[in-house]
Amino acid sequence: IRADRSSNANCATAMRIRGPLNSAALAAAFETLVRRHESLRTVFRVDDEGPIQLILETPESFFSIIDLSHDVGQDLENKARDLLRDEAEQPSNLSDGPLFKATLVRLSDTDHVLLINVHHIVSDGWSTATIFRDLEKLYDAYCANRPSPLPELTIQYADYAVWQRKYLNAQRLHDLLSFWNSYLAGVPLVLELPADKQRPAAQTYSGADLPVKFSSRLSGALNKLSQEQGVTLFMTLMAAFQLFISRCTGRNDILIGTDLANRNRVELEQLVGFFVNLLPVRIDLAGDPTFVELLERAGRSILSVYAHQELPFDKLVEELKPERDLRRNPVVQILFVMQNAEQRTLRLAGSSVEPFKVTNASSRFDLALFVSERENGLEGLWRYNSDLFAPETISKFAASFETLLASIVAKPLERVSTLAMESSAENKPNESAAAGSKTRQIRKTRRRSVDLGQLRTVKTGYLAPGKRLPLVVTPEVEEVDLVEWAGNNREVIE
Repeated sequence: IRADRSSNANCATAMRIRGPLNSAALAAAFETLVRRHESLRTVFRVDDEGPIQLILETPESFFSIIDLSHDVGQDLENKARDLLRDEAEQPSNLSDGPLFKATLVRLSDTDHVLLINVHHIVSDGWSTATIFRDLEKLYDAYCANRPSPLPELTIQYADYAVWQRKYLNAQRLHDLLSFWNSYLAGVPLVLELPADKQRPAAQTYSGADLPVKFSSRLSGALNKLSQEQGVTLFMTLMAAFQLFISRCTGRNDILIGTDLANRNRVELEQLVGFFVNLLPVRIDLAGDPTFVELLERAGRSILSVYAHQELPFDKLVEELKPERDLRRNPVVQILFVMQNAEQRTLRLAGSSVEPFKVTNASSRFDLALFVSERENGLEGLWRYNSDLFAPETISKFAASFETLLASIVAKPLERVSTLAMESSAENKPNESAAAGSKTRQIRKTRRRSVDLGQLRTVKTGYLAPGKRLPLVVTPEVEEVDLVEWAGNNREVIE
């Protein structure tokens, strides 16, 4: 195993740190962090028996400081961005490492940019939050000349890897593969969304992001619907997203992927490592169910997938043997993930920290939607393959999905084919134009008198002679909706 030919597996996070910064304490915090988590000092080599994992005793040079504070008269911010972009896009050397690197760029005494770059083989999204939490505690302690406040870890990622190999024995592996073969039998393994551009001959992993926010009212309504139906918010949103994709593709048998943290033991929650597993979730929309019925189907499907989550996605791909296609991700091309409120930005005492964009997003999927729950409602991030889709298309997707969610919470018992995905203004532009044309025609039309007495729509009577109650209301014309008429004519009834 040598250097990757690309930097697609690099997970780079950059942040601007304004205010006083103790760089020596920060360097010491990083050193303790790497010694604490064996994954961050792991490399991968090949011997006669195949790939092996090696844990280095002494970390190589993984923390560096670049001082630009003396470069007077230059655009230091963009210079820092260029330097860190080059660093983030460097291919990783899996056999020699390091697979975890940190670079601090000093713009002035009170202005720095920090880049943390880690290869996906030793980390995941949950691990990023763990790294941030550990760094904060270590930095605070070292700034005050205190020892590390972090307790020793009882297990390491290598222990988990050994346990996983023992757990996935021949019988367990057979049972898992049997389930997945049955679960995915007959489903097409390629899901194609209408794209703006021709798909490249090979994936470039070029991506872009569109952040969105859902109103607190809609977020609350989605939570309420989930509680009423006895399902999780994730199940409701997954069912809605699968319906959305079904409407976009014209397909009823839909396969959407989701990431599972795969940390089902307390001991695993504090570890840094690649635990996440990709699970395909199938749903059948045949028969035009109501959304509540669709939600029941989705809930059963998701629970059955969760019960068989231990099979690594790579093993599943090996078993399914999909047609080799360099243009797209195998089996799953569209992703939906409900994220926990993970910490995405480092917090350092005495300084303000904000995201600093260095590289564009990278996307292995055609389309992905990440949703997280915040205090003021749901927030989403649409990540898409920019080789396939234009930004305005994704904006339309986002607007249509929000409209669909509003339709769902308003009419959960309606057939899914009747739920709106476009606002009335977007859905009927020609009708508005036609209405304007009719208005102009009416203004040009000569008025004539009308006998309103001829326009009676209902007649009233009494059930018993000489009695004023009960009152009987009978429509005179077929077009009258008696419920609507009663609501508009309460004074007649009362």
